[in-house]
Amino acid sequence: MDLPHHAPAQRGADMIQDLDERVGDGSRHLVRPSIALGDPQRPREAFRDVLDTSVRYKTDMRTAAYIVAINRVAQVTKLRGMYA
Repeated sequence: MDLPHHAPAQRGADMIQDLDERVGDGSRHLVRPSIALGDPQRPREAFRDVLDTSVRYKTDMRTAAYIVAINRVAQVTKLRGMYA
């Protein structure tokens, strides 16, 4: 089955809409309470970071999440120095 080129982006947009609907109705089971009480935009931003990485590297969401996490650790290590 051939999927159109925009299929991953559309799936991601559908997932964001689903997350918005579920979180918007008061159920917080999709995010940790500490995140739910903090910045309400952060879960969406985190999801979009992973989705953008997934599309950019043409990989699944799980691998993209690892890429995002490793890049964040690398940036902090570079800014702080190796043993700071």
